This record gives sequence, C-alpha cells and structure tokens, in this order.
Amino acid sequence: MKKFLLLVTSLFSFYSQAQVVNQITIIPSNPTSSDTISVITNFSYYGDCSFGLVGYYYYLQDSTIYILPTYCGYGATTLCTSIDTLKLETFPAENYIISIEFHQGSVCPFSHFDATIAQFDTTLTINTTSGLISPNVSESEILLFPNPTNGKVTLRLEKGNLKSVSLYNSLGVLIDEFFSSTFSMERFPSGIYWTTIKTDRGQSTLKIMKH
Repeated sequence: MKKFLLLVTSLFSFYSQAQVVNQITIIPSNPTSSDTISVITNFSYYGDCSFGLVGYYYYLQDSTIYILPTYCGYGATTLCTSIDTLKLETFPAENYIISIEFHQGSVCPFSHFDATIAQFDTTLTINTTSGLISPNVSESEILLFPNPTNGKVTLRLEKGNLKSVSLYNSLGVLIDEFFSSTFSMERFPSGIYWTTIKTDRGQSTLKIMKH
C-alpha cells in the first residue's frame, strides 16, 4: 500500500510540474471600454498535441474575468506547447483581475475527466474612450489586403488619415512599425500576426495571417 501511495504521489507531482504558462499577452495592451479584448496564451502541458485547445469559455463575476480553456489527453506523456487566441467581449471601464484556469480532459476531444492543471492571474485596467485615450475605429472602416498575405500588404481607410501601423507577433511582441499605407512582411515567418492601426480618428487592432 505504501508503494502504491508513493507512486500516485510521484505521478501527481510530475504532471503538476509539467504544466507551464510561458506567456500571457493581452491585445490591445491599453484597452478602452469599446475595445474587443484578445488574450493570447502560450501554454505547455502533457497531453494529446494533435487536438490542442478544444474549447474555452469565460464569465465575469464581480471584478474578475474568469477564462477556462480546455485541452485533452490527461495522463499522456507527450509535451505539448499551444499558442491560442481567446477572444473576449467589451467590458466597462474598471480595474479587473483576469484569472485563467487551464483545464484538461482524459478523453479527446471531450472532457469526461475534467482537471484543473494550471492557473494564471493578472490585472487589467480598462479605460474610458474620453480624454487622452484614442477611440476605437470600426473594423468596417479599414481594409487590409491581401489577408492572408505572402508578404506585401496594402491598407485602405474609409475615413481619416493614417498615423502608424504597429505589427505584433502571435505572442503580442512588437516586431515592426510602419508609417505608410503599403508595407512588407516578407522577412517574417509564416503565422498569425496582429496590427494596431492608428489614425487621426482613433485606432483599431486587426489580425493578419502570413503564408
């Protein structure tokens, strides 16, 4: 019996240490009450890598935004790293806590055995759109093409004048900035990127894919 208990304890310790939240990025980094918020998670875990993220949901309780992404393959021995974009809604101007609970099920792609395998907490301040905070520009006023792109991108505004285009990688790291309505992503690898487009009317964040 003692050996059995020792084995169970060792396995629990092994799996609890294997789950690592590598990075959490919130886009836009300085959101207002009119911004749709995206949380990009970079998470390593032992599981079935072929499924990756199988779903997530979120809810607001008091001043905490709870996000629950779910993976599958609980008890597997393959180390997976998954970078996922969890898109949220707009929230009123306030100081929030974001609490992310990473869950995992034993049967892919379902969650017949649902375990909490990691948790990450951070803070988020959402401002009003008045004062020095730039208002959000509607995505319908911006045309970014081609998307997906092989490298060269053209930006067309329905209203206003362009001030700058900030390019972020999938982890939310700023990698370049442009000041023209045409720019090139040819030197960057294939993947998902984010652009924050600033105009004299405000700003908007759009996703772009590179082949």
